[in-house]
Amino acid sequence: MRPHAKWYIIITAFLVGMAFLLRLWELDTVPLRGDEAFTALHWTNPPFSERWLFFLEYEPNPASMVVYWAWSLGAGISEFALRYFSLLTNLLGVAVMIALSKRLFSRWDMALGAGALWAIHPFLIWHAQDARQYGAYVTLATFNIYLLHRALHEQKPRWWAYILFQTFTIYLYYFELFLVLAQMAYVFANHQKKRGQFIRIWILIAVLLIPLAIQTYIVLFGRAYAGNATNADFGALFTDFIPTLLWGAPANLIIGMIIAFGLILIAWRLKPAQILIAGWMVIPLAVLFIVSTRTAVFLPRYVVMVTPALILIVIGTVAIIPKRAGWIVPLIIGMVSITQIYSYFYVAPPKSFDWRGLMTLVESRASADDLIINDTSDTALEYYHRGDMAIFFIPEDNPPIESYLPALVNEHDDIFLLNGARTGDVNAYLTANLQRLPIAWNGLQQFRSWEVDPAEIETESHIQMGDVARLVGYSWLGDDVLVLYWEAIRQTDAPLNILTHITPALDAPPTQVLDHQVADSTIPTTTWAVGTVYRDPIVIPSNLATGDYLILVGMYETTPPYPRLPIIGATDYDGRAILTPIIIP
Repeated sequence: MRPHAKWYIIITAFLVGMAFLLRLWELDTVPLRGDEAFTALHWTNPPFSERWLFFLEYEPNPASMVVYWAWSLGAGISEFALRYFSLLTNLLGVAVMIALSKRLFSRWDMALGAGALWAIHPFLIWHAQDARQYGAYVTLATFNIYLLHRALHEQKPRWWAYILFQTFTIYLYYFELFLVLAQMAYVFANHQKKRGQFIRIWILIAVLLIPLAIQTYIVLFGRAYAGNATNADFGALFTDFIPTLLWGAPANLIIGMIIAFGLILIAWRLKPAQILIAGWMVIPLAVLFIVSTRTAVFLPRYVVMVTPALILIVIGTVAIIPKRAGWIVPLIIGMVSITQIYSYFYVAPPKSFDWRGLMTLVESRASADDLIINDTSDTALEYYHRGDMAIFFIPEDNPPIESYLPALVNEHDDIFLLNGARTGDVNAYLTANLQRLPIAWNGLQQFRSWEVDPAEIETESHIQMGDVARLVGYSWLGDDVLVLYWEAIRQTDAPLNILTHITPALDAPPTQVLDHQVADSTIPTTTWAVGTVYRDPIVIPSNLATGDYLILVGMYETTPPYPRLPIIGATDYDGRAILTPIIIP
């Protein structure tokens, strides 16, 4: 082995290790987003099972379903396991990029530079931490270019490898066909003598793709598949696509257009591979733009295969610009990429809503007879649902709420509503017909029937407030909501207040005064029905200091001198009774 070769191996190993650590960092910290949860629930069905065949009519990438099913057999479907597959396959791209760059430029320094840019590329890291096919796909797309270039330049080409991997990649992600067009342009422009051979090879691949063609026809026309992203926007190619694919973040229009023009200019000077690299960059973007004029698939991740081409163009400046000045461009892109990596992990909003925290909160309060309503069919909600409560998604055709909501109210004890764009009528109906219970999650509401089921009272008590009301018990909803249950003995001429004090000792001033009227002032004692039990939720403040406290309750008049009613059935501490001690850790 030559002395320099050892250093090349060591540097390659270092780059792979660095790429691994960047992709492993906080891999399962953020919950799965909706598409990832879809992978977990629907891409892990056994091939040819009833559910697998069902989704085969709706999912245009059948190999992805097979790959994730096989991986889940041994790894499971946890966040870490699913994302780890994408991590490993994307990690291989470092070595593939180094090998391809070495073939194209015949320089180890440029090859290692390209590998370094792959290792720290924020967009590739994002998808390497995503339980979808994109992390694996971009590696395979680059590998196919490597196999094609090798077969075209070897005396005894091994076309079988290219045929197998190229066919599999299209089954994995059918937008790979965009890149195949770039390959065809390269072969027809630079390898005229091998056009016939290449045509025969692609006829064979086309035969192998017949099952995919049939399946795609069913998806697109039989099931009227439509994208759920956005439609074509020419300006976005320069503000969102090129900058995101280059360094992982958008840019303004002028900067984006200058960068795009510069990249094409550099690519055209990278002889003899300029047709390959320039086509690799331009053709997938152009074809996606055309397709997106008819369906909503206009997102940078759908052309993630362009990122390796941009890496090659950036590293190609080393060969174009004299001396060591050519390294300025890769270094600038590398520095911008590092800042975007920091932003991805510590500044930018997480890629997913905190479904894990939300469902932990909901299921701490819920039972098998409860229901959660969401306005969209989000598989992340299904994935993080671990209890027995039911889930209801508002139908996409927005039928009248009277066609489904009254029945749901009658069938379930508690209803949790996630506020969304289509939940206004549902919220209004539930507010008008049920009691709203406080819950510490913005955008989430909990409703329960006004009629109190005695079984929901966790701790019974027999504390009477004069001749007005009897506190028959209390319950805790999680750690932050105390529910008092009042039985009305008589109505009053003026509304009374419920005394609620949190204090460290009977002889100490209260730390918190939470006085109120029953059920957030919705049930004044002047109108409540005698003999009825009313639910009275109280939110315990989150800013209580660590320590031991007593919760004291009572009832008093709202006119001076605010006399407190006498306590019957418990010790009377100046019109207050000890309900329960609490400990704030």
